[in-house]
This record gives sequence, C-alpha cells and structure tokens, in this order.
Amino acid sequence: MLYCELIKVYINSRGVIILRKKLPFLLFILLCIVGLISAYEHVLAKYEQQTTDFKYIGKIELYASTFSQFVKPQNKDDYSFLEVEKKLLFLPEPPVIKIEDEFKVRGIFITGWVAGLNGRMEEYIDLTKNTEINSFVIDIKDDTGSISYKSNVSLAQEIKANRRKIRDIKALIQRLKEENIYLIGRVVAFKDPILAKAKTDLALELKKEDTIWKDKDWINPYLEENWEYAVALAKEALDLGFDEIQFDYVRFPALGNGNTQAVMVEGMSKEETINSFLKYAKKELADYNVPISADIFGAVTSTNNDLGIGQRLETISQAVDVISPMVYPSHYANGVFKLPVPEAAPYETIYYSMKDAVDRLSNGEYAKLRPWLQDFSLKHYYGVNEVREQIKALYDLGIEEWLLWNPRSRYTTEAFLPDKEEVQLSSYLKSFE
Repeated sequence: MLYCELIKVYINSRGVIILRKKLPFLLFILLCIVGLISAYEHVLAKYEQQTTDFKYIGKIELYASTFSQFVKPQNKDDYSFLEVEKKLLFLPEPPVIKIEDEFKVRGIFITGWVAGLNGRMEEYIDLTKNTEINSFVIDIKDDTGSISYKSNVSLAQEIKANRRKIRDIKALIQRLKEENIYLIGRVVAFKDPILAKAKTDLALELKKEDTIWKDKDWINPYLEENWEYAVALAKEALDLGFDEIQFDYVRFPALGNGNTQAVMVEGMSKEETINSFLKYAKKELADYNVPISADIFGAVTSTNNDLGIGQRLETISQAVDVISPMVYPSHYANGVFKLPVPEAAPYETIYYSMKDAVDRLSNGEYAKLRPWLQDFSLKHYYGVNEVREQIKALYDLGIEEWLLWNPRSRYTTEAFLPDKEEVQLSSYLKSFE
C-alpha cells in the first residue's frame, strides 16, 4: 500500500514538475500560433490589395472614339497642338464647403479583408467622428467571388465561397451602427470566378468564330439562377443590418470589338438583360424599404449606347434608386473632353463627365447620382487638392453625394472637411420608400 501511494505521489509530483517546465514553452507556441494567424490575415489583405487591379484600363473606358468631346492627338505623346480653353476655374487650395444639415452620403470603400481588421476599422470610425465621412461601402461579395464572412446562403456554402475575412459580421455591424454610420453592402453581380469554375453551367459562354467555351471569370447574366444568388446575398446583408445594397459588375465583360464575344440569347439584348436583373432585384428587395444602387462605367455618362456591356445611362437609372458612375480621371484617354491629360485635370474631368449625366437625366424620374471619385494615384499623384477638386466639381453641378475609391482602402484623410453636425438616417431612408 505504501509503495502504491509513493508511486502515485511520484507520478503526480513528476507530472507537476513536467508541467512547470513546459508551461513557458507551451505559452511560446501559443503566442506563435496567434502571431501566425494575425500575419496570415494581414498577408491576405495585402495580397488582395496588390492584386486589386484596373483591368478595364485600356478597354471600354478608354475607347476615346465613344466620346463626342474628343480631340485625337497627332502624336502619341504630343498634346501641344491642343487648344484647350479652360472655362472652368478652381482655387488651388481646398475650398471651404458648408456641410448641409440634411444627411448626404459621403463614403469610402472598405475591402472585406480590411473590414476584418479591428484596428483599421477603429481608424475609420474615428474618421466619421471628425470629418464629413459618414458612410462605408463594405464588400459582401467581391470580384473574386469570395464572400467576406460566413454566409448561410446555400449556394455560397456549396461552392465554398465563404472566407473568414470578417470573423464576426454581426459584432462589426453593431459597432458601426452605434456610431450612426451608413452601411452600403457591395455585391458583385456577374464577375464571379468561384461560381463560374464550380458550376460551369452557370458560367458565361464565349465564342470565337465557330468555337464556344465557358468563361472562367464571368457568370451568365441571362440566367435567373445567377440573379437569385446575388439577391439572396443581398437579402442576407440587409437582414444583418446593412442600410443599402450596391450592385457592382452589373454588366457583361468589356470585350470591345474583338473576335471573342459573349454568346447572346436571341431576342434579349445586353441592355435589356442588365436592366431586367436590376428590376428583379429591386422588386425582390422591396419589402426592406432600402435604396438599391448600381455601379456603372464612367464612360456611360457620355455615350448614348450600352458600350457593348449592357449599361445605358437612361435605362439603368430607371431600374435603381442610385447610380454611381466610376468617373476616375485616370481612366479617361488623353484628348477626352478636349483635355490633353484628363488624369491631370481632376476638376474638369469630373465636371464634364457628370455634367453629361445631369443634362441627360434632367427630365423624368431617374436615379440619384452618387459618383465614385478617385483617391489613388496612377500616372499622376492624387493628394488633398486632387480629391477636393473632384468633390468641388460635383458640388458646382448640384450633386451632393459621393464615394471615394481606393483599392487598398487607404485614403487621403487630410482632404476631408470637419463635420459639425450629427444627422439622423431616418429621413434619408424614408425618401426611398
């Protein structure tokens, strides 16, 4: 008996000693695991930011021939012959603009990965407390087809589209709601590589001469199954607490006049197809009494056709509550609007492009204009003045709402004006009912 008790004591004592010796090591391993998880999330965010590109540069947006206000350069890099009459003057310093008491959406785009980083989100929350920024556009489903949180939509689960970019979407929304931030859920509609590869029967068909194949990046806008998927994600986002749904990539791919083209359905144009989807979505989401918005190419404001992608200004603006033309000055070809380099003239480029939209939508019941503006640099540096010049151009046209795009969700915060008034969203939302 005594021997057995000694064995137990020995085993117990040895176990405690071993535990004490290994405790620091175990803690070190635990800290390493936590650090690796955090680093993994940051790497994914950085990867997404670096791979977020501007693939439609050089495609339909830059087809200068679609613009009536265009002077073709004689030489590729010589614009000295252009006689540009600057009718629009602006101050070199950011103007002081009064912020209205009525709620107006002034927002920034936030990727799903960045939305999952608590530190970054707290920075953005502070931004809304101290500046005119009052709205966030957050990815629900992005152009990779991935969903920013664990969705309960059956198709999303089936094709493994869920990503844990945002670990607790409910907690994030609750936090943002506490700060009276207007939340717009971005749902990419028809560019979806995950779905296109997982279910090839839902992918867009392409053809070149007599050869037909399935696209690996785009799903078919003609198929109602694809409409239902986008709307199901929109409903889930609204149930979670988003205030608005914004559909992006509501178009066919920009293939231009090349030999490869999308296979069309007889009797249904691209324009009719895109508008039918948006009208379907608006009807399906009607019970939520929230605005439905759509992103469109910037060139759409200045052309009278659908650019071969299914987006025509007048018809698409009758299908939704808000349209957001992506009028980034960097995306306009040199010579458009008779500007030697539109990217170097942010005020004029925004003014001319959006004036076309204002003039065309001045009669009848059309959607509200809320453009996407540029807060990133390509060939020309964009800083405080460049951001404010774009905003001033809108205000001079009577357009009071805007969104800023940066694919890395990094913004020129010094360009934002202080906001002295705290306004409520209720009256704004009721205006769309």
